[in-house]
Amino acid sequence: MILWAFALLLLLADSSPIHAQDKLAAAERYLADHLQEAMDPFPDPDYEKLHTKISALRDPETKFGPYIFGLKKPTTGILTDEQIAAIDELIEKKNASPINWHDARNTARMQGLITLWAYATESEEDYAAELKKIWEQWNNLRLAYMFQKFIAKEQIQRRVWAMLTPEQKTQLIAGEYDEHIKKNIGHARSFSAAKRVLKGFGEPDHPEEFAAHGAGVP
Repeated sequence: MILWAFALLLLLADSSPIHAQDKLAAAERYLADHLQEAMDPFPDPDYEKLHTKISALRDPETKFGPYIFGLKKPTTGILTDEQIAAIDELIEKKNASPINWHDARNTARMQGLITLWAYATESEEDYAAELKKIWEQWNNLRLAYMFQKFIAKEQIQRRVWAMLTPEQKTQLIAGEYDEHIKKNIGHARSFSAAKRVLKGFGEPDHPEEFAAHGAGVP
């Protein structure tokens, strides 16, 4: 994993927007060389129906990922030794991968921001138009890298889900395993934001109104 990081950082080391087009082409080649296919994609999903189904769940914001690391701890007594060993093997293979799509996405995002700042401060009209075009390409590339990150994460989660017994799946969905995971993971969690607000400013003067705006802490 360290080798890929050095390779990509060296590839994009020059922060000057002058060579932005060359760096963009190199980053696009890097993506093309490491593309991965999505696992068993659903044909023409009904997104509205799926969104409604997920929103109706007991805890729609909590994803499956945190459960993987929480439940595989032997102290929980939930998974068998065979299940834990199989999950550990999956995680080891992931960690040994030469690609870290999270960091690759962030590298592409920073290159886009460098170009965006250059565009915002450029007074020459033609060059500004070119920088805007390059920035838009970087932004599209960032989204493509992010999609690869989601694919890699989905592959592991589907494989682990398939390892669980029907009883384990039912208990997990019912919330019986919640005590074994940390739910304050993720930038968009409303209660994670609430915890930070409370830590910085103290308890609200109007707790009911505070909770009514989705800031309740479970």
